[in-house]
Amino acid sequence: MYWTDADLMFLARAWITTSVQTNGRTKGFTFNQKVNIAFNKDPKCPTRRSCGSTKSQWYALNAQCVVYKGIVAQEQFRNSSGKNEEDRENDAHKIYKGLNGGNDFKHREAHKILAREPRWANLRDDGLNHAVNIPRNVAKRTSDNSSRGNWVGSNNLSEDPDGPPIP
Repeated sequence: MYWTDADLMFLARAWITTSVQTNGRTKGFTFNQKVNIAFNKDPKCPTRRSCGSTKSQWYALNAQCVVYKGIVAQEQFRNSSGKNEEDRENDAHKIYKGLNGGNDFKHREAHKILAREPRWANLRDDGLNHAVNIPRNVAKRTSDNSSRGNWVGSNNLSEDPDGPPIP
């Protein structure tokens, strides 16, 4: 069944709800089950999905949002004079489209939902499309420019790609 933009916004909300409610270390499989339960329990979401479906869609959505987040951050860093936040976001959208064969970034609303949550904002993509929080002992370190994961939206700081978000 096709995933609509609304479905993806509900998925983003379910991920946030689950990550906020998760205490301690939860294995990736259990965490994904909890995301699926939160997604299916949302009374505003008319669609019900399997755990495998929500997991695969989350990885795809997250990967695209992480790349977009990196482009937005670069545009904010450049801080071109005379440009407001909307101008910078539009520039980021154009850059994303240019880097992705003319394909638009279609998940702006889901990205906005995720970007407001510090747990997602601190996520790193390890290049394997597994999203995990930065371990506390690594959070203060930065990767050097010679590491292999320094493209937009990527790093190699995560300890366990199948591990849980660390609250």
